[in-house]
Amino acid sequence: MTKLVILDSYALTPGDLDWSGLRALADEVEEYPRTAYDQLAGRIGDADFAVLNKGHIDEAVLAQCPKL
Repeated sequence: MTKLVILDSYALTPGDLDWSGLRALADEVEEYPRTAYDQLAGRIGDADFAVLNKGHIDEAVLAQCPKL
């Protein structure tokens, strides 16, 4: 089972992008309007894919996301 997490979706106006291509890559999709740095690892820790716009994923976060 693959999981896609979309972070910071507020940065896109609904209808600007067609997410269907990305959604087709995963069995499970979670979407969050905003994600603070301290929420990153908890939200993407078991994800296979992550899409972000405003956040920053560093080595400390990646170390907690073995599938990403």
